[in-house]
Amino acid sequence: MQLVPHYPPHSMRHTCASWLVQRGVSLYEVQHLLGHESFQTTQRYAHLQPDTHKAVLGAWERMEIPLTIVA
Repeated sequence: MQLVPHYPPHSMRHTCASWLVQRGVSLYEVQHLLGHESFQTTQRYAHLQPDTHKAVLGAWERMEIPLTIVA
């Protein structure tokens, strides 16, 4: 008989949040789904957002406003 592996609830919660962000769910929505009081807690998933920089640059281009990037 094969036993189902045991994963702690916190690990499953973290995995769920990671998958949601990777599939384009906003950090705002993940924050409310998980019940984080502080947005800083949810920001740990920000690096998983696909094409975030492309979305920002695309929005600026659609507004036809010059964007100056300062290094």
